Amino acid sequence: MSSDMVKVSARKREEIGKKVKKLRADGFVPGTVYEKGKESISVAVEYVPMVKAYSAVGLSQPIELSVDKKNYLTMIKDIHMDPVRNELMHVSFHAVNKNDPVEAEVPVHLNGDAPAVSKGNFINRPNDVVSVKALPADLPEVLNVDLSGLENPGDTLTVADLDVITNVEILSEPNMVLVVVEEPRVQEEEPEAAEAVDASDVPAANGGDKPEDSSEAK
Repeated sequence: MSSDMVKVSARKREEIGKKVKKLRADGFVPGTVYEKGKESISVAVEYVPMVKAYSAVGLSQPIELSVDKKNYLTMIKDIHMDPVRNELMHVSFHAVNKNDPVEAEVPVHLNGDAPAVSKGNFINRPNDVVSVKALPADLPEVLNVDLSGLENPGDTLTVADLDVITNVEILSEPNMVLVVVEEPRVQEEEPEAAEAVDASDVPAANGGDKPEDSSEAK
């Protein structure tokens, strides 16, 4: 985890229902703070700082959330995006305890160069995040995997190939594929269209009609 924890300020939110639309228009994101055994808290966070915070930590790092001068150690557990405008519409925070392990989705970082790529193949990534469990302070920003052993099509790297990190439990299945080498697909050439033939070039057969510009021999 980064030594500099991301911090975000919020205020308690009274706006609900139709009033949330105006809240967004005023530059805020509605959110909710969930804490085990306690009533959830509705909050409003300034849009730009919230987007920057989410870009920095995603779902894998804790955020220090200040709500009306009270601080919460939280994780972003869910966000809702407007699919058309690609705008952040709502964010859900889960308050956590620094002494209790939490689960998170951590992105996988590819290290090194794959010899298979220099041979004209390419790398496919079926999965680029891995589920882990650790204390909030021990959560890694990324998990690393080395590409240098990938030489031929079909070679793979799985969760079992990730670099080991102390105090971090990997929850994803060890055989989950992270990287696979694939050959470039050969694009089949489309058959050439048959050349158009003028009807006058086709001789009549079996007493069929003759071309319009022909005449019978006398």
